[in-house]
Order: sequence, then C-alpha cells, then structure tokens
Amino acid sequence: MIVADRKSPEVKQGGIALLFLVVAIALTISAYYFSKVSIVEIQAGNLHKTRVALKQAKQALLGHAAVRSDLTDPSAQAGRYGFLPCPANNNGEGNSVGTCESAKENTLGWFPWRSLQVAPVKDGNEDCLLYAVSGSYKFSPPTDMLNEDTNGMFQVVNEQNLSLSGVSPEDRVVAVIFSAGGALPGQSRAYELGSDCGNDIDNYSAYLDSFEVAPGDVVDNSAVVTGNEDEVYRFVQANIAVNKGVFNDQLITITRDEVWSSIISRSDFNEKMTRLTEALALCLDKYAAANANAQLPWPAPMGLADYRSEDLYDDTDGMAGYLGRFPFRVNDSNGEIGIAGSIELFTAADCDNLGPDSIDLKTDGADGYRKLYDNWKDHFFYAVSKDYAPDTLVPGCVSDCITVESSGPPYAIPPLKRAAVVIYSGSRVAGQTRNELPDVSTKNLITNYIENGSWDIIPDMSGSAAYVTDGGNEIMYCIQDGLGTVSC
Repeated sequence: MIVADRKSPEVKQGGIALLFLVVAIALTISAYYFSKVSIVEIQAGNLHKTRVALKQAKQALLGHAAVRSDLTDPSAQAGRYGFLPCPANNNGEGNSVGTCESAKENTLGWFPWRSLQVAPVKDGNEDCLLYAVSGSYKFSPPTDMLNEDTNGMFQVVNEQNLSLSGVSPEDRVVAVIFSAGGALPGQSRAYELGSDCGNDIDNYSAYLDSFEVAPGDVVDNSAVVTGNEDEVYRFVQANIAVNKGVFNDQLITITRDEVWSSIISRSDFNEKMTRLTEALALCLDKYAAANANAQLPWPAPMGLADYRSEDLYDDTDGMAGYLGRFPFRVNDSNGEIGIAGSIELFTAADCDNLGPDSIDLKTDGADGYRKLYDNWKDHFFYAVSKDYAPDTLVPGCVSDCITVESSGPPYAIPPLKRAAVVIYSGSRVAGQTRNELPDVSTKNLITNYIENGSWDIIPDMSGSAAYVTDGGNEIMYCIQDGLGTVSC
C-alpha cells in the first residue's frame, strides 16, 4: 500500500518563509549594489559637468581677451589687447562691474557670464562659478601697461603646499575660475528665488574654502581682496577624493601665454606694430624738422624704476649713451636745443597725422595707436647718431653716424649711414625674460629684447655703432641722413 507524503502545516510555512527571506536578502543586496553604482555614477557625472563648466568659462574669457579690442563698442578700447573683465558682483547677476577695486589690485567675484554673452555657467552642484582676476589684467581701473610680457599675480598650490603653477614670475596665473562645490559645515549660503545664481553678493567665504597647507600656513581662497597693489596671492586646489567633506574647491587657471598666443599670432596685429614703429620714427623726424638745426632727441634709459609709467621714459641728456628706450618726454633735449613748449614728444612734434594711415599719437584717438603705444612702450628702442644728437650744432653724417645694414650679403658699399633707428622688439625667444618690480628686474638688459647681434654694442657711447636688421624678430625703421623715414 502506498502512503502519501504529507507534511505538517508548520513545515510548509517554514519553507515559504525561508523563500521570502532569500528573496528579501537578494533584493536588499541588489538595491544596495545598484544604489552604490548610482551614487558613484552621479558623483562622476557631477565632476564631469564641473570640469566642462570650468572649461567653458575659460574659453569665454580667452575669447573676450582675443577680440574685445576689435569691437566698435566704446568700452572695447581699440589698441588695448589682452584685458579681462571685472567679476560680477553688485551690478546684476552675470554683469561685470564697470570698475573693480583699485588699480593693480586683484579682484574676486562671480563669473560675468552675461557680459561675456553666454548662458549661466553652472557646475555639477548646479551652482554658478566664481572668478578672480589679476590687477595687472583687469579692465578697470586699468594698469598703465598690458602686453605679452605682463605677468599674472596668482600662484596655485595643492594641499601639501606644492606649487601647481606660478613658481617663477613669468609662470604666474592671470585669472582663476572656481567651482565652489556643495556647502560645507559652517558655510551659510543665501539663495534668492527666481534668480539665476542665487544673487548671494559678497558672501564668498560661504562658497570658497580655506585650507592649512602647512602648520600655521592657511590659504583662504575667498580672501583674495586685500587692498594691496601688485600683491602675489596663492590659491589652493582641493583633492576631493581625500578631503571631500572638508575642502572641495575645484579650479581652472588662465596663463599669460594662453591670453597672448592667439593675439600676437594675428597678421593684423603684426601689421599694427609695423605701422606703429613707422609712426614713432615719423614723429622723431617731425621733431627734427621742426627745430632750427634738425636735431633729434636723446633716448630714454634702458633701466626704469617702473616700466608702466610713461613719464619715466624720459631722455637722459646723453648720460646713458646713444641707444635706449624710445623717449616719451624730451625735456633735456628741448633744453639743449632751445625748444620751448611741451616736454612730451608726441605733443612737441605734433604727432597726430603720421604716415599714410594718419596715425594719431597725441591723443587716445579712434585708431587706437596711442593706446597701443602706451601698452607696448617697453618694447620700443631708439638709437641716435652722435652727429644728430641735441648737442651737435650742425647735424649731418660727417664722422659719427650709426649704420643699419643686413648682417649678410648683399651689403651696401659703403654701408648706409643713418641719423637714427627705431626698433620694435618682438616676442621673447628662448632664454629671454622680461620681469619688473616687484620681481627681480630683467627689463634693463637689451639682451632680453634684441637678438640680432646689436646688443653687444650696449651701451653705445659712440653714437656711431653698426646695427643689423636680420637674425631676430625686430621691426626697424630708419631716419635717413638729411631726414626722411624709411624701412631699414
């Protein structure tokens, strides 16, 4: 007889309960696993979005620096290249304030997306970005000289105080863009409903963090505004994998070379520098033609206390020899020659209608050439022949005139004698540095500007040295014996 296998109700219920337990454990493990994957993916996505936002903001600023001077808007300032906007702060969200801090003072604020004509740029935390600009590069108040040799004022270190950028002056950072990350303990952020970025004005310490990079050495990313001009300031980059809940500032930098590489490579920029060099020579020619004996002024010294100040480009009464920087002021020459009136060369020689382009150097005219000179004045050099100097009674190449020739064939026989030469020194080449105070000055050395061999006659105390036109990247215009300006 076959007996059926009958289990008790308790046994059946225990099996069902065990099945539910196994299913529940499997679901819990799966939920935990997939939640962890989701969190990791979200964090990676947020980090990627932050990096993309920082890059987008950087490109917007570099584009501004490259083209702003070419626009017809009066605030664009023709002839002034490379400047960056002030941050946005209390001028409406995304609007760059017209003037930020004092001249030469670094400034921190919100990224000026509206003034750059882009949409609000937000990081992975859906927060708008912050932005710091060096006093040497900001739009207003402007520095007295901004060109490819102008250094930034920022350094960036990591959490161990190891430099990431800006060890040497020429490598210092021009601007920094920040993603502040989520609020950390102790940070209280305000958010105005209906705003694009929260409209949290002047509350930077609630966004940017500080970190002790060494015992007793705290770097505060929100404290860039100090009231000091020409101050080099440090920022610290977070390692969010290590200090995620303590310090989370992410940043991207803009360097000097990134600002200028696209500007100085433009063909129209080189053409403008050629025209400006010619205009400076024509201005000297007019100065000579306007005085009774056709004398030319002394050069300015090579070394200056502040290369940004045009008033220091002052002729030297021959004390520094016959080669130096292009003279903005000619008071010593005027006194020697007997010229009354303005001691500023551009006004004394009435240099407002020069050459075929009618270049104006007397005023900040619409052509922008005076502003171009103001910002690149340290790149211009001038050599005058002894026979045309202010202390020569009867100018003319008799015995002591400079010559300006190619260093290779074909040669002019005899070499052409010139009354003077104006030289524009192009971009730095390998081995050249052009730093000024507060750094160790290297701008007093002609070897950091001219590489065609003429440097070995500095100082030119004879007024009859031989200059060459090739072997470097200079632009040179000569004033002929008997006056008249030609390309050398």
